[in-house]
Amino acid sequence: LSGYPVGAKTVCDLFSANIIDKDEATRCSTFCSTSGPLFIIGSVGFAMFNSKTAGFLILTAHLLSAVLCGIAFRFYGKTNLKNTLVITPKKSENALYDCVYSSVISVSLVGGFICIFYLLSVAMKNVGVFSPFINLVKGDKSQQLLSGFLYGLIECTNGCKTLSISGLSPLSVALACSIISFGGISVWAQSIIFLTGAKIKPSVFCLSKTLQAVISFLLALILFP
Repeated sequence: LSGYPVGAKTVCDLFSANIIDKDEATRCSTFCSTSGPLFIIGSVGFAMFNSKTAGFLILTAHLLSAVLCGIAFRFYGKTNLKNTLVITPKKSENALYDCVYSSVISVSLVGGFICIFYLLSVAMKNVGVFSPFINLVKGDKSQQLLSGFLYGLIECTNGCKTLSISGLSPLSVALACSIISFGGISVWAQSIIFLTGAKIKPSVFCLSKTLQAVISFLLALILFP
């Protein structure tokens, strides 16, 4: 519910505390990586598409795709049915300081990645990196949709903004839902930093996000009124 990459950080924290093992952490990472409702409904739905309905539709498809993705990876690794781990509260001389310090570092880290990849996406758009592919399709609207999707693979916020310019349609909403679920290279980089601490293979995480993007795209098309 808190958005990217809090799910990945929480999985890493649980692994570090020996509450879950490596395989459990990997399975959790496949469906605990989601965007926040505030961003989807407020920023994408209301602010970009000017439609709260679109925001709720994207959120529903996004969360359902995460659950289905988790079910798809439920057999990954080994399952420890005899887990008798005892959770021991971590002792701290200054819990408030530790909490604030961890939060500030995490927020700064995430903000830095967002800035870098957002600027990278804009720079690539300005120099026309994907122009040869975009020019293959005909029609301004089709080119706008393809442009938003391609640049959204780098940074989803900029991609959603570009898609919203093409107008509210089943395809534009479904593509926005897809790149939000995919997360973009920006979210991948943020999440992998935390997930490597839980010894999770980046390839498994990337595969799960790609699968989630495909599922969410199909769900959004089905749910669109």
